[in-house]
Amino acid sequence: MSRKLAWIGNGPAMDPEVTKKARIALLQEEIQSIHYVNELYWRQTNHSVAAKAEHYRRQDRLEEIRNELAELLKA
Repeated sequence: MSRKLAWIGNGPAMDPEVTKKARIALLQEEIQSIHYVNELYWRQTNHSVAAKAEHYRRQDRLEEIRNELAELLKA
């Protein structure tokens, strides 16, 4: 992947479009990671209180990620 640099202030900065694409890729990887952990969670039959709490936190994070992706993709 080639990186485009632009000069801002006293030094180089990433091209905003490259930064945006990198952020999107990072968020998509995080979604895949969360989905994998959720699959493991649902394969278990008995969920502890802590495991349920972690699952709900992951669900909240998925919602945050989806909202951020929507903003990035519409811009």
